[in-house]
This record gives sequence, C-alpha cells and structure tokens, in this order.
Amino acid sequence: MSKLFFLLLSLATASVTFANEIKLTSQVDEVTVFLQGAQVNRSGSVTVPAGIHEVIFNGISPLLKRESLQAGTKSNISILAVHYETKTVEKAQNKEELMGLEKAQLEKQQTMSKLYAKLEVIRTREALIANLAYYQSQNTSATIEDIVKAEQVIASRLEAIKLEALQVEKQIEELNHELNQLSQKIAAMGVIYESIEPRVVIKVKAEAEVKAKFTLSYFVNNARWYPSYNLHVKSLDEPLVIDYQANISQQTGEDWKDVKLILSTIDPNLSGQKPVLTPWYLVLNQMNQRPDESTYNRYTPNQVNTVSGRITDQYGDPLPYATVTIVGSTVGTYSDVDGFYTLNIPQGKNQISVAYIGYNPVTIYVTSNTHNLVLAEKPLMLEEVMVVEALESENYAYASGTYAEMAPEYYQHVEPTVIYEESYKLSAQNVVTSSTIRDNKSKKMRVDKQVLYSPTYSAPVEMNKSVNVVSAEFNIEEKYSIPSDEKNYSVKIDEIEKKVFYQYYCAPRFNTDVFLTAQMTDWESLSLLEGQANIFFEGTFVGTSLLDAKFVGDTLDISLGRDKRIVVDRVKEKEYSKYKVIGDEASKSVKWVISVKNNKDVPINLIVEDQFPLTSDSQIQIEHDEVQNATVDETTGIITWDIKLAGSKMTEISFKYKVTYPVGNEVYLD
Repeated sequence: MSKLFFLLLSLATASVTFANEIKLTSQVDEVTVFLQGAQVNRSGSVTVPAGIHEVIFNGISPLLKRESLQAGTKSNISILAVHYETKTVEKAQNKEELMGLEKAQLEKQQTMSKLYAKLEVIRTREALIANLAYYQSQNTSATIEDIVKAEQVIASRLEAIKLEALQVEKQIEELNHELNQLSQKIAAMGVIYESIEPRVVIKVKAEAEVKAKFTLSYFVNNARWYPSYNLHVKSLDEPLVIDYQANISQQTGEDWKDVKLILSTIDPNLSGQKPVLTPWYLVLNQMNQRPDESTYNRYTPNQVNTVSGRITDQYGDPLPYATVTIVGSTVGTYSDVDGFYTLNIPQGKNQISVAYIGYNPVTIYVTSNTHNLVLAEKPLMLEEVMVVEALESENYAYASGTYAEMAPEYYQHVEPTVIYEESYKLSAQNVVTSSTIRDNKSKKMRVDKQVLYSPTYSAPVEMNKSVNVVSAEFNIEEKYSIPSDEKNYSVKIDEIEKKVFYQYYCAPRFNTDVFLTAQMTDWESLSLLEGQANIFFEGTFVGTSLLDAKFVGDTLDISLGRDKRIVVDRVKEKEYSKYKVIGDEASKSVKWVISVKNNKDVPINLIVEDQFPLTSDSQIQIEHDEVQNATVDETTGIITWDIKLAGSKMTEISFKYKVTYPVGNEVYLD
C-alpha cells in the first residue's frame, strides 16, 4: 500500500512540474562578435502566473559555454535558478523519404555489384594477355619480326586494360562514398526517431500574475571576425583612403536573424614595423652571414612571406569559404568556391590554422609558399554538461548545468544532469553587405569577464565606436542576418580618409627594391588591427600587403608595396676595394656606390639606409671616412640618407671603410 502511495505521489509531482513549464518564444537581438567567439543576447516576453514556474528558452545554440549563461528580467519576478539542459523530442518519421533513400541505396548496391563483376572480367583479360606473352616467349619457331609485332599488340592491349581497370576502380570508390552517405542518412532516420533539443530553464517565482520580459545571454566559441583593408592612393598629394572591413563567420547552430552587431577588438600588442638594421660586429675567422631576411623588416621579402594552396576534404572535394588565419595574429582570409586561398604572413609568424564546420581544424607550420590542406570530417557533438557554481545577483542569474536554489550570499553545488549527444548540421545563406559608416559616440557595452578568455556594399550604415579598458567596439546600427554556415560575411566597419606623409624607403644591403610607405600620425583612435590589405595605387590594383598595427609610436607606417619606377643599385667600387698585407697586419678596404634613379614624373622623398660594420674584438680596427649628406649612428653603424629627388633624375651616394686585423686570420665582409 505504501509503495502504491509513493508511486501516485511521484506521478502527481511530475504532472505538476510539467504543468509549471512555460515555453517562451525568443529571438536573438544583439551579438557582440569577438576575434574569437561571440556574446549572444536573446529576449522574449511571456505571461507568468503567480507561483513557482520554469520558463523555457528553446532554439538556442547547443555549443554555448554553460558557465557564461546569464538570465535577467526587470519585472517583479524573482529568478531562483538558471540551468542548461537537453530534452529528447520525438520526431515524426518521414516514411516516404526513408523509402526513397533505401531505394537509392539498393540501386547503388546493384550498380556496385556490376562494377565488381566488370572489374573481375578485366582482371581475367589481363591474366590472359599475360599468359599469351609467356607462350609467345616460349615459341622458338617465331621470327624476330613476329615477336616484335606480338609485343606491340600485347603492350597496347595491356595498357588499355589497365586504364579501363583504373576507371572502374575510381567509379567504385566514388560509389562507396555515396553509399556511405546514404547509410548515414538512413541510420539517422531509421534507427531512433528522436531529436535532442537544447534549452535553457529559468526557475522563477511570481507573487502575482505578470507579463514579463526575460533576457538571456551566453558565450559561444564557434564565431569569429577578422579585419581586412582596401588601401587607395590616388596620387602622392592626396589623402590615403582606408576601407576598414570585417569578415564575420559563425557556426554556432543558430542563425542570427536581423540582429544588432557589435564588433569587439582585443587591444593589439603593438610593435615596430619599419626595417631595423642591427649592429654588425666582425669576429676573426668567422664567416660573414647576411642578415636573416625573416627578421629584419616587413618590407623586404621573407623566406616565406606568402602562402597559398587548396583546401579539400579526404575525397578531394574543395571546401569553399574555409577560414584561414595566422596563429597569434588577426590576419586571415577564406578559401574561394574552389577551395583556393592566398594569405600574407606577418613577420615572426609561421603557423596557419584552417577551420571548416563539420571538419577537424588543422594547424600547420608554414615551410613553403604552397600548402594544400586536407580536412577530415568530424560531426559537431553536444558537449557533456559541466556543473559550476550558481549565483543570484539582483535579478540576474549566472549558472551552468542543473539548477540550484540560489541565495544572495552563498553558492550551492549541484549534481549534473545526464544529456545525450547528437550531430548538428548547418546550412549556408547569402553574403551580407554594408557600406559607409559615420563615427559617433555611444554607450559602452558591459562585457562580462567570463567571455573574454575564451566584397560588395549597399546603403550607408551608421556605426558607433566606443573604447573601454577591455577592447574597442564598433557598434553597427543597421541590423544584419548572419546564418550559421561555413561562409564569411563582409561588413564595412569604416571608411577613413587620412592625410599621410608618403615616404619611399630602401635598404639596398638587404634588397634594392624601393618601398612606398604612408606615415600616419594620430592613428591610435582608429582602432586598426593587423590584417591583410589590398593596395590600389593611382586606380590600379598593385598587390596585397599587411597593415601592421602592432606598433608602439606616434607614427604608423603602412607599407604600400614596391615601386618599380624607382631603381636603386648597390655596387662595390673595384679600384678602391683592395686587400693589403703590411708586416703582421692585413687590411681590407671597401667602397660601396649606391645609385638612385627616379623614373617617375614627380619628385620623391626617399630614405636610404646602409651600415658600417662594428666589432667588439680589440684585434680588429675599423676606420671609415665621413659620409657626405648622411647621418651616422656610431652605436649601430647605420648610415641614413634623406634624399629628395626630382622626377626623371638620378643621383649617387657612397661610403667606404677599412678593416685592419692580424695576419693569419680572416674577416669576412660583404
């Protein structure tokens, strides 16, 4: 009797719990997209009767970070607890679709049997030809002419048979791939007719019936944005125009429809970007090594400064719109519809990472200019719920895992719920576009610390920019739709027209190419990040570069690429450059002549840098003459010429030095 009583009591309790569930229809209102991850803000309204109830948020991302979960309301309701859970929902079986899949599977299996039979016949023919060749070789009565003709026929037939076998084997491989896909679909439909629905449950208490608006926010990892730029130089006497763009992608399992976007930038780790000539010391009997091009500056070529290739799956099919980023930087791009990509590599970086929804991400070291990458399929699975502490602060609750009754002054630990795993497939939509942006003041958005660890344009878009101690934020006022798929969506952050000083630069000891740079002051407020840049000079696309905003200084140098119309040459003058031995001392004299020719019609400002060697060895003596029209840093040995050269003119500069050292030793110079 007692057992029956407890059973009836349990059923009654379960009925009451179910009756107290209130389903709420919510939508994503605002998303703050970080360089890695995003903060999603949802809201919805529902009538809550008096008493204790559970308000259910459905349709949320299955990949949210449980510890970042936040819920709140401004209504006269107490939030007792918040937790994430999954619910198994029965799914109606689509028998017609299942029958169609099974029929297609049977047809492909029959085709597969025919292909195997055909391959067996081909192998038999191949064996017969091989036997014929053997018997022909054993025929002693055959003439040489007969043997030659027989070998030609046999070789021709064998080649045709082998090619036919390869073709059939390829058809079998492709058919196997199709059968595997069909089997997966049939297994998903025909075995368990249930789906797992991720949801957030907010336990509330209302003293009286009230219509309440609830807000829910959480952090998701599978979202990102990276910057890119279009740099326009109409002429050297006009301002530089910077089109600042964001490339956004997300694979969170939920679409962001008509949402307000906030793009958050992590404060860059600023560092120098101009070429740096380090002191050059001579040591006896040590081979002279030219500076390592991978370290001296970003204007001259590295060993590997650009990487390109193709991204495919394990079957050789291209993966379009795969995200390719430089590890440890904000530089990124994405593959085109055929899977091809090209990416500039910043100085000091040597790893790229490739991500594509439904596939294992790949990170590799860049060792050559070409890297073709193959990604393996991996379904996205629901993670196990991890229980952390829950807390109540006014009408906001932060929780993860199963709910606990929350008190204002202490935490309670709770037991985890058991959930199921399920694969999530995501679909693609069209590209989002935007346009010109105005820079205004706006309120700062509160960003919880918990979340921080972790090319077409339309009508004008208003953008508010704010800066706080965590990051700079670009507040895009126009609403956008960013579906959960593998594509990148381009949003124009800002169009900056900035007066700059155009300066040419050359370090001919490293490279005789001349680089045009734009020197920008008062650039810190622009919130620029390191990113790829397309360069348009005088209306023509001239290539790509990197806008390196990791620079500590008042002036930002932007490399605008090489200008081949300015020619620099560095030649050793043979008459002066000599080797002499006097007594127990040997000496080498070197004179370098640098010629500069401006083939442009307009005057230019050009900085040329070279250097004298230095030594810390008392046995080595270095003498150099005074250099005309240049400054010499005696500490580093760097010589700097500031040249103003008219159009269609040429000039020469030179410097010379003498190195003396003991006979029987060697000093290696350029």
